[in-house]
Amino acid sequence: MTRTRLTLLLLIGINILLNSGCEKVVEKSELNFRDDRYYYVNSETLYTGKIVTYYENGQLESSGNYKDGQSSEWDTYYENGQLKESGSIKDNLTQSKSYYKNGLLQYTYFSDDETGEMRITKPGLPTSLAEPQ
Repeated sequence: MTRTRLTLLLLIGINILLNSGCEKVVEKSELNFRDDRYYYVNSETLYTGKIVTYYENGQLESSGNYKDGQSSEWDTYYENGQLKESGSIKDNLTQSKSYYKNGLLQYTYFSDDETGEMRITKPGLPTSLAEPQ
């Protein structure tokens, strides 16, 4: 009985170690996009995990985390590998930063889907540009 229990605990422990921290990563071409969400191919199951795309030269083009088929965080890159944009969506709030190819900040973006508030802020401007919807 003790040996069986020890074997069972060992197997459970190994399973936890192998599955913890293992993030599912797929290329965008491996999924179906419909109704503004990503699904597994030939399935009604929404995708949760990381989606990546690559330029023809093999350089990473984009990487994003998705939950229930919708983006929650993303990074896009120029073909030279420099960060182009980084952003996130949480609780109806979208925030992102866009960069020039030389790495300098181009602008920051904020929007609130509930209030319709939207702000674009560019470095060097005295105030942000606000456009309520």
